[in-house]
Amino acid sequence: MAITPRRSRKPGNESRRYRGRLRPRHGVIETPSGDGMTTKQLSRVRAQQFVAMLRSPRNFFTGRNQVDHIRRNFEFEDLAQQALLQIMNPSTIMRNYQINSKSEVDFFLEFENGRTAVVDVKTVTPGTRSRLHQLADQLHFISYKAQELQGNKVPPERILVIPGVLSLANREFLLSQEIRVIDGNDIRNAGVNLQPEPYKEEFSKRESEYEVAQSLQRRLSGIEPGKSTWSEYQSTCKDILEFLLCPPLKAPIAESANKSGVNRRDIIFPNYATGGFWAYMRSFYEAHYIVVDAKNYAGQIKKQDILQLANYLSPHGSGLFGMIVTQGAKSDSAEVTIREQWYMHKKMIIILDNDDLGQMLTMKAALEDPSTQIRQKIEDFRLAF
Repeated sequence: MAITPRRSRKPGNESRRYRGRLRPRHGVIETPSGDGMTTKQLSRVRAQQFVAMLRSPRNFFTGRNQVDHIRRNFEFEDLAQQALLQIMNPSTIMRNYQINSKSEVDFFLEFENGRTAVVDVKTVTPGTRSRLHQLADQLHFISYKAQELQGNKVPPERILVIPGVLSLANREFLLSQEIRVIDGNDIRNAGVNLQPEPYKEEFSKRESEYEVAQSLQRRLSGIEPGKSTWSEYQSTCKDILEFLLCPPLKAPIAESANKSGVNRRDIIFPNYATGGFWAYMRSFYEAHYIVVDAKNYAGQIKKQDILQLANYLSPHGSGLFGMIVTQGAKSDSAEVTIREQWYMHKKMIIILDNDDLGQMLTMKAALEDPSTQIRQKIEDFRLAF
């Protein structure tokens, strides 16, 4: 059955109330007291997407079809609206506001003192620095356009709402970009009614896992880069990744050499996962074993470091997926070599630095899947190719 939404008003026919300022295309307009105006309409694009989702196969990663995914997105947006009312206390909250023909903001807030705010809601917590940069640019652009449309001297406050938890380093980066973060912990502490049921578990923190994550983070932070602490760094990385990835991966094998003894891999995680992300990695990236090389560098990862790990990878041996964990940064030559290894040999190599490990530990403590960080790193690499 086709879903035919109502046509939106033609430009210029909007009510006098919204002329010269942000106006809603579709969505919800409410006040904290709940006595504001409420309207709900699906745009033609969203209707077509919903029909397509009804016909799509089940999602490989979650085992649920795309309708469940769309429903979860709507549920979290409703949850975000409750949190914004509790935490920000706006006089008016407007949902799905269209700034112009190409830009739409998830929520637009107005306050009694005349302040305004634009809110971006992400149902998947961004963990990589690339995604955080992109998100910051997007929020700055929306804020600028909203200020331009309203003719205000002060731009709207920029707010990000996410279901997960960001590491301290990622929070500080967004703070430096003048973006306020409302995360899963803030939502829980606001006393929002955590419905439906899955969110109760998602926002319930296990104290034991939190303590382990904090302990491992302190161990990692206390290691100085350099050859003198190489063994301690490798051991700490092994413990961190085992805590983060096992299960579904099997316990790590340390200092594994091939038959000739030429190649000695720092850490290997056997991958026998039967479902989810790691089963996908084995099927599409031949990640039969996850090869990890620990580099306790003060400087940058160079081309030869990538080639060394690539030499460990083979379709008849450990597979074609590997990771470098490092305290250093990635050089341009390393980036080029990673691209060459993927393009020429189908070897997928990613680099995890201290910020990535810190984000993964934060996610684990908040009952999120830390493998999401690895998935996002691969997505960022593939989509930038």
